[in-house]
Amino acid sequence: MCAVRGLTKTYPAVRGRRGVPATPEIRATDDVGIDIRRGEIFGLLGPNGAGKSTLVRQLTGLMRPDRGSVEILGHDIVRHPERAARILAYLGQESSALDELTVSLAAETTGRLRGLDIRRARAERDDVLDELGLTPIAGRP
Repeated sequence: MCAVRGLTKTYPAVRGRRGVPATPEIRATDDVGIDIRRGEIFGLLGPNGAGKSTLVRQLTGLMRPDRGSVEILGHDIVRHPERAARILAYLGQESSALDELTVSLAAETTGRLRGLDIRRARAERDDVLDELGLTPIAGRP
C-alpha cells in the first residue's frame, strides 16, 4: 500500500551573515526505505531533529525529495504530489486555521478543501463524526 525507496532530502548549507554563524548542510532523510501493508499501523519515532517531519512532508507530497520514490495506493507521490491530497489526510502538530472552528465545521471545511461540494462535504462530515464517536462534541471548538 505504501512503498518508499531511497528517499533522501538534504537541506543545503547556509552562509552566515555578518555576526551570524553559518549552518552546515543537513541530511534530514538518508536513503529511507519503508513498506507498509494494508491494515498495518505505522509509527514514526525519533528525537527532535531526526527527520520525522521531513519524511512525513515527503510522504504527503508537501516536500519533494532530492531522490527516491514514494508510492501510495499505486500513486507515484514524487512525480504527482497533487494526488496525495486525494488519498491522504495529514494534520501536522502545528497550530492551523482549523483550531478556532468547531469540530463539525473543521470536518466540513476539510472536506471542502479536499474538493467536495457543500452537500457532499456535510454528508461526509456527519459520517466521519458518527464513525469516530465525535457527534456529541461536534459543536465544541
